[in-house]
Amino acid sequence: MTGFWKLEKKYGLYSNVFRESGVFMEMKFKIMKLQTLFISILLIACQSNDINPSDIIGKWGFTGLIQYQNSDGNWTAWRVNQTFLKEPPLIYQFTNDGIFLKNGYAGADCCNSGNKYRVANNEIIFSDFLACPTVKCGKPQNWIIIEIKNDTLILEKYSVRSKYVQIK
Repeated sequence: MTGFWKLEKKYGLYSNVFRESGVFMEMKFKIMKLQTLFISILLIACQSNDINPSDIIGKWGFTGLIQYQNSDGNWTAWRVNQTFLKEPPLIYQFTNDGIFLKNGYAGADCCNSGNKYRVANNEIIFSDFLACPTVKCGKPQNWIIIEIKNDTLILEKYSVRSKYVQIK
């Protein structure tokens, strides 16, 4: 006999009419539904959106599609970067051992990327930068991985998003 029913029997707290009317069971059912809903919301809220670092490994070709962030924080529609059309294709490669390559060569440049990378908290963090004594750069920013889905990679660099497709 549960604690509640012991109290009912001993002290006559609730009548058989109350229990048999289904009101008690209905309240108990509603409480259980609320508990289930609350637990479901917690589980959904606690799911991680972190990118698996191994998902970025491979070659990624720039599609020429970019988005700019407006002053209000919203993003423009995807559009073709006209400068890209005048240059050779850009291919980024992220290797298993943390090496970053651009078009098959060491990926470091003066201000934006290094020869080595690691992925943490949906960001690509570079190291081993190229020394450029005649170029004055600010602190390099990490590249934000917005999405890796269906062989498409979207990166954000300096408030510009670029779209890449995986090359197999």
